[in-house]
Amino acid sequence: MAKAFAGKDNKAEEMKEARQVRGGKVSPAQYANKEKAEGDKKSKQALERTGKALASGKMTPKEYAAAAKMKKGGMVRGKC
Repeated sequence: MAKAFAGKDNKAEEMKEARQVRGGKVSPAQYANKEKAEGDKKSKQALERTGKALASGKMTPKEYAAAAKMKKGGMVRGKC
């Protein structure tokens, strides 16, 4: 099982991160800081917008995992 914010950038980890933000365990600001610590090249403001979209329900964890670009192998594919 993937651990959230471990830096692996695979589908399972991205789903776990998104569920934590959606469930309120991680705030959008904490999400942005943790993603930056993983080495994400997006600006902190862009990461916070993504976190807010996840927290508010505008973006589902499934959509987030499907849209997240992976370091190895391009886009995530398959069912959640």
